[in-house]
Amino acid sequence: RAFTQSDVCAPAMGVAQSCSHVWDFSLRAKGPQCALKVSVIPNVSSTSTGARHTGFGVDDEIAVLTFDPADGLRPLSWRSQRDQDSTAGSRSAPPAWAPDSPNRFAWFSRVQAVDPKNPNLYVELPCLIQTAENPQRRTFESFQQDLKDAWSVASYANRFNLHLSRVMAQEALQAGTAGDQEMETMVAVQVNIPVVCEVIGSVVPRLMSSGDYVMVSLIESEEVRKFIFNGNEDFDDLAQTFFHFATSTSGNKEMIWDLQGYRDKPGVLCLVNPKVMHRPKVDDVRSFASNASTGEYHKQFESLHPSCTTICETFDGDRMAAYGKGPTFACHC
Repeated sequence: RAFTQSDVCAPAMGVAQSCSHVWDFSLRAKGPQCALKVSVIPNVSSTSTGARHTGFGVDDEIAVLTFDPADGLRPLSWRSQRDQDSTAGSRSAPPAWAPDSPNRFAWFSRVQAVDPKNPNLYVELPCLIQTAENPQRRTFESFQQDLKDAWSVASYANRFNLHLSRVMAQEALQAGTAGDQEMETMVAVQVNIPVVCEVIGSVVPRLMSSGDYVMVSLIESEEVRKFIFNGNEDFDDLAQTFFHFATSTSGNKEMIWDLQGYRDKPGVLCLVNPKVMHRPKVDDVRSFASNASTGEYHKQFESLHPSCTTICETFDGDRMAAYGKGPTFACHC
């Protein structure tokens, strides 16, 4: 059923029943804290191995039960913190060439929605909810690039998973361990695909109000780790290989950046809010991979991907991507 204003503003003992005054008493009413309505979902195939969908559809309504500003989500804000110490070794300072990013709030939340597999049941899900710190920027347009980047990186992840599956199948064949049955596609990297929602009711106006827009995606961990950010991260083989693969298969026209997220229990690399950097047509010292500054591009690639893995050799054995060269193999993914 649809969540009504009375659901969101359910009265609780000792709490004013006016939605706009609940937070003023430093108390929270029991029940949903706000209600959301899904406005937009990215056009990402449900069969993509590189995408982890919420299961929400357009016009679905979601009740937000909790807002937890978990400390483990702080790395999500590093992208926008240009005032951070940029000295060597800093983990939180974005690179000098990184684009400006909006300041956002992020919460680890429990939400309730209709089960997409059974419309007669509700399910409770762990979700990441994000919105602009500036109330005037809580618009649908502020999330459009996030949706495009999620779609692009999920596409690269799907190709990467297919490539890994072929490599593993070939190795099994050479080792004589391949069975008669066709091997299933290996799922190594996925993007948590977000949806954009409109707030249709809220008892926490200091966090968000009716008419605001927020971005919602599934998340299974309260801690987010930077895998590819400024070159000072711990080397992660899977993330590093995927970074190199995406850059190479794009013909070095794009570089996926700020790969952040977590590993789920099976070990899948789950990415949240990845950023796609496009190679510009004119020289710009603040942007990645300028056509007129191959040396600058080389430095950026080397700083983020200091060394290759054994899997890198299966698609770019000569590390030509580091020099802004075109694709080194024909990708038929």
